[in-house]
Amino acid sequence: MRRKIEHIIWIAAFLTILGSVPVAGFIFGYKADNIENRVKATFPEFSKDSLSVFPRKFELWLNDEFAFRDQYYRLYSLTKVYALHTSPKPHQVELGEGDWLYYTDEKVMDNYRCLDLLSNSELQLIIDKLTARAAWCKAHNIIYAVVFCPNKHTIYPEYLPSCYKKLQSKSRTDQLVAVLSGMEGLAVVDLRKHLSDSRSESYYPLFLTHDTHWNDLGSYFAYQHLISSINLCFSDSLETRKGFEFHEKEIEGGDLAKMIGLSSMRETAPVLMNAQDFHCKSDSTKEARLAFMNVAVSVYNDPHAPNHRKLLMLHDSFGKGLRQYLKTTFTESTFIWDQHFNEELITKESPDIIIHEFVERYTDRLAW
Repeated sequence: MRRKIEHIIWIAAFLTILGSVPVAGFIFGYKADNIENRVKATFPEFSKDSLSVFPRKFELWLNDEFAFRDQYYRLYSLTKVYALHTSPKPHQVELGEGDWLYYTDEKVMDNYRCLDLLSNSELQLIIDKLTARAAWCKAHNIIYAVVFCPNKHTIYPEYLPSCYKKLQSKSRTDQLVAVLSGMEGLAVVDLRKHLSDSRSESYYPLFLTHDTHWNDLGSYFAYQHLISSINLCFSDSLETRKGFEFHEKEIEGGDLAKMIGLSSMRETAPVLMNAQDFHCKSDSTKEARLAFMNVAVSVYNDPHAPNHRKLLMLHDSFGKGLRQYLKTTFTESTFIWDQHFNEELITKESPDIIIHEFVERYTDRLAW
C-alpha cells in the first residue's frame, strides 16, 4: 500500500511540474517563436455558437503557445536529424544525402516520380485555355511566354533517398511541353534542361540545399535562358542586363530548414551583391492601386533599363528569384504573385510582354 502511495505521489509531482510550464508561461505572458515556417493558430473566439469547436481550437492554440515549445521542438528536431538521421516532418521535408533537404508536401514526390500525369481531357482543357490566351495576346500585340521552372528534385535527384525512383520516363511537365510547343503566339520556356546543363558551369549548386528554391546564381542562369528563348520564339531583340556580381556568402537556413524548426542551419551560396547599383526604383503608388487583389504585388521603374518595354509577370514563389534581374531589364515591370490570367487586369495594365511562370509541381494551375 505504501509503495502504491509513493507511485501516486511521484506521478502527481511529475504531472504538476509538467503542467506548471504552460501555466507559468500563460501567467507571465510567454509567447513562443514561430520556428516552423507556418501560420500559427490564433486564440479562438468564445461564444455560445462556437461551443462545439472551441475546445479543439483552444487545444490547437495551446499547442502552438506552450511555454518553451520552440526550444522543445528544436531539441526534438536536432535529435531526429543528427542523431537518428530521419526527418521530424517527413510529410513536408525529407533528408537527402549530405546536407540536402527536399520538399515532400503538395504531392511533389508524385510529381517527381511521374505519378501525376494529366489525362487527355485535362490536357485538352489546358490546350484550349492556352490557345485562347495566346490568340488574345496576339490580338493585343502582347508577347506571351509560359515558363516552367524545375523542382529541386529534377535538377539534383542524386541526393534524394534511394527509395524515390521515377516510375515512368515522361513527367507532367514533359506532357505539357510536348503539346504546347509550337503553338502560335506562345513561347514555351522549359528551364529544366538548361539548368541541368548549367550545373557544370558553377562551382556551387544552383539550388539552395536547405530551401525549395534556386539560389541567386541559379535564377540568373534561368533569367538569361528566358530572355533568349523569348527572342528565339518571337524573333525579337530583347537584351539582358549586364554587370551583375555574385559573392560567396554564408546564409541562414531556408524554408525547408525552418519547416523542421532548424533555422540555425547554415550554408554557403553565391549571392547577388550589387542589385543596388542599378537605377531600379519601386513604384509604391501603383502597388497601392493594385492592393485590391489581396496578393503580393511589386512594381518597378528603371529608366536606364536596356529594353524600353512594359513587363507583367504572373508567378509563384520561383518568380522572386527571376524578379531581381527582370526588374532592371525593362523600364516598367509589374510582378503579381498570382497565376490567374485576368484579361480585365491585363487590359488595364497594357503590358508589352507577359511572363506566366509555373514551378513543376504547380503546372496544373495552367487551367486557371
